[in-house]
Amino acid sequence: MTKARRGRPPPSIFQQCFASKPCRTIDHARNSAVPKSVKQSTHQPRRPVSDTTVSITTVSSPPGSRVAEQKRGVRQRLLAWLSNRFQHHVPACTDLRGVTSDPMHAAYLWPESPFLIDVASGACLGLHSVAFPMSPRGQNPFVQTVRAMDKGLDTYAGSALYAYYERFRPATAAAAIGVSPQVAHPDLLRPASAATLPWDFRDPAAAQAFWTGVCAHDYRQHGFDLTFSDGWKAWGPATEVAGAAEFTRLARLHRSIKSRGYLRHPAHDGDIQGVILRHHDQTRILLTAGQHRAAVLAALGHETLPVRLTASVIDRSGVAHWPNVKRGIFSQTLALSVFDRIFAGRQPYGQASNRLRTVR
Repeated sequence: MTKARRGRPPPSIFQQCFASKPCRTIDHARNSAVPKSVKQSTHQPRRPVSDTTVSITTVSSPPGSRVAEQKRGVRQRLLAWLSNRFQHHVPACTDLRGVTSDPMHAAYLWPESPFLIDVASGACLGLHSVAFPMSPRGQNPFVQTVRAMDKGLDTYAGSALYAYYERFRPATAAAAIGVSPQVAHPDLLRPASAATLPWDFRDPAAAQAFWTGVCAHDYRQHGFDLTFSDGWKAWGPATEVAGAAEFTRLARLHRSIKSRGYLRHPAHDGDIQGVILRHHDQTRILLTAGQHRAAVLAALGHETLPVRLTASVIDRSGVAHWPNVKRGIFSQTLALSVFDRIFAGRQPYGQASNRLRTVR
């Protein structure tokens, strides 16, 4: 006996993914104002540049060979399609470049979904809590390393990145965010991987689990059999292999963007991404994805970076409501000191000096 149907079943996850619309953009007259190397492709990207997407196994080829480059291009196209269709729901985003370059104006214009604007590179802060400004001639070790590549640098050992990983080695989360151990909450005395910011929704334990997983995934995605124990891009120590892996990623992007230009795409991780920090009428962008891409564009002299943002804003005046302040991990005074350091683009290892030193 056939059972009576009780109505249409809800769509499966597979069906929902296939039914989702791709990221949309607004086409406006901006081509003359946007550098050629940062123009968006009008179709699915030939070779999108990505920092973190889904993992896929490939047959290895000699690094730098033409076969390896072709495989990497095919792999990246497949990853973009897979992540857009099956793994990540990508909210529709709107290209507001040419409409506004003010993050707060954009947030009010487009409050319900992500948007893309051009942000002054010096107002973008990279490498997590270390908060290096992405200025073309600033102190960011990623940017300095790529600039040296333009002058012939081809080895990790002689790079600014190598020097940075050797000198800045925070042993605790407190050291990674610039908090004295004498005033740090016990949870901030965990390893540096537990570094969480006062406004983060993750507590130190959750941050440690999250960043450990992200780091291992990131390495696998880009063809490196490494884990967090080998080192992480934001600070040292890093094994020789891990440091060389970051150098290789920068070198690959440097070659690609110089020869093909910068092609963004609407899938997951298709843009440099960040979160808006606000103090009075000033804003900064703390980058959350696309560190390597941002560094290469800055090193190549771009005064602005195309960044995908949302209307979510970390406002200094809201310190009493920040999750890790509510949890008691940061006092309001300490939380504001961390915010002010990051907002000013000062590093946690010595705000009075630009000279790197080891943090123990």
